[in-house]
Amino acid sequence: MSREIDNQFIPINQIVERDFLVGRVKVGLVQINNSFFGQNYFPYSVGLFQAFAQRYLTNANRFEFLTPIYKRIQVKEILKKLAHADIIFFSVYVWNLKFSLLLAEKIKKKIIQPL
Repeated sequence: MSREIDNQFIPINQIVERDFLVGRVKVGLVQINNSFFGQNYFPYSVGLFQAFAQRYLTNANRFEFLTPIYKRIQVKEILKKLAHADIIFFSVYVWNLKFSLLLAEKIKKKIIQPL
């Protein structure tokens, strides 16, 4: 995984090491699922990601995972829930691609601080 900074791709582990040397890192997880008759699918892929990270990261205690966003609610409500996240991971599928891209664009405009 990498992130583009000034037209250079930097591995995500270098960003975490550089920008979060002290303190806890708040991790936002987003997997927007469909709802049927008031029921929602369990956010399985982001749950696996969190479980893997908590089990295998050598410094797992430095990461605080926020409650996953899995319901298709208003963007402004999602932005409030993710406002304090230091890093946000998306699980994207065919059925949530457009909404996830819209949400990522809004996050970039409203929340993200340039590195």
